[in-house]
Amino acid sequence: MDNDHYETISIEDMLMLSAEMERLGRGEIMEAVKAELLSPPARELGLRLEKLRQFMSAFVKELTVTNAQVASAVEQIQDGSVRAEAFADTFSDLKTQSSEVDILLQAMDGRMISAEKVLNEVGQSFQMIERSTGSIKTMVTETSRKLEELGPAILNLTNIIDKIDNIAKRVRLLSFNAAIEAAHATEHGRGFSVVAQEMKILADQSSAGVRSSSQILKMIEGEINKANLWVSQKEKDIQAMLAGIQKETNHNFILLQKLIGSFIIDTRSVREEINDLLKQVTNNFKTWEFANENMLKSSNYLQRISESLNLSLEKIVAPNTGTVNIESQTVKEIIAKLDELSAMDNIMALSPFHHQSLLSEVLERHPSMEAIYSNRADGSFIFSQPPAALANARARLWWQEAIKGCQYRSPVYISAITRHACITIALPILDREGNPCGVLAADLTVD
Repeated sequence: MDNDHYETISIEDMLMLSAEMERLGRGEIMEAVKAELLSPPARELGLRLEKLRQFMSAFVKELTVTNAQVASAVEQIQDGSVRAEAFADTFSDLKTQSSEVDILLQAMDGRMISAEKVLNEVGQSFQMIERSTGSIKTMVTETSRKLEELGPAILNLTNIIDKIDNIAKRVRLLSFNAAIEAAHATEHGRGFSVVAQEMKILADQSSAGVRSSSQILKMIEGEINKANLWVSQKEKDIQAMLAGIQKETNHNFILLQKLIGSFIIDTRSVREEINDLLKQVTNNFKTWEFANENMLKSSNYLQRISESLNLSLEKIVAPNTGTVNIESQTVKEIIAKLDELSAMDNIMALSPFHHQSLLSEVLERHPSMEAIYSNRADGSFIFSQPPAALANARARLWWQEAIKGCQYRSPVYISAITRHACITIALPILDREGNPCGVLAADLTVD
């Protein structure tokens, strides 16, 4: 019965099946096997061949997606490595700056110690001033006391002068009486009269000297009283002034001493904290260097895997298999819409809020659009729907071309998200001076 079944397959069907198998063998697996063109006896073989093609196509898609994911991982690791090198340079600069800061803090510590020594010397000077203040107080008090002691001496001199004045008056009275007695004695009292006159002259001169001395003593007494009053007043002023100076200098000295001591403690504490932090950062950096080295090894390993997958795909799939046409009108519409978006102020401003609002609306209105996203001039994403699978697009060709100011259209590839064939369209966002400041891009599904 089987022989009868195979006998019914025509030569044309056999040739057609043979041609389809040769096509699949060459890796041309995008086009379906046309089993409906075969006669019923050969159709089952055609359907089985179509299932094989579908299996091969699904396998190629998964392999392509896996390869794209591996390549993406390699790109991100390499990007991370570039950032790591920049971080290493930054860390080196940090160590240098930390060393400079430590030297500066050491110098400040030394200066503060010198300032503390100077402050101690100033403190000793303050103590000398304080002792001098006490001496001034003592001297002023002693001067006041000496002036007060002059009062009784002046009074004694006044009393003595008064006694001399009384004596002069009595001498004058005696000379007057002697003159009268000499007149009574006539010729015999002439010599006694001369003596009486001389005594009167002496008494008058004594009285005149007493009056002059009395006036001088009164004047001296007045000046001493004035001086005593002035010294008493100035003593209070000087004592108040010296007390104020002493209080102020003591207060400022103590305050400055505390301030410098606190600054020295704070400076040493900061030095210790910086050194501890630098040690921690150094230890973490060594750990990070080890991890980065392993990451680079993993990147090289993944790179070899990606190259191996590419070779496998080249063997399985024909080179022209990825060439699939998409309606040019759809592409033109999408490019026009992206170009319209890029000219909007809110898009040029690179506002994440407005990018999310405007780009999401475009995605909803275009069923052929699988994804839409935007990037800054550093490659970071402003918005992506669905969320981007990578952190930065700098390593991607579509971003590199668009940020140069060029419009980019990719070859057909298998989407890692939908597993469908698609193309990427990207164009630059230009600022008001016409310079690229970002990128707008979209993925279109290819049927």
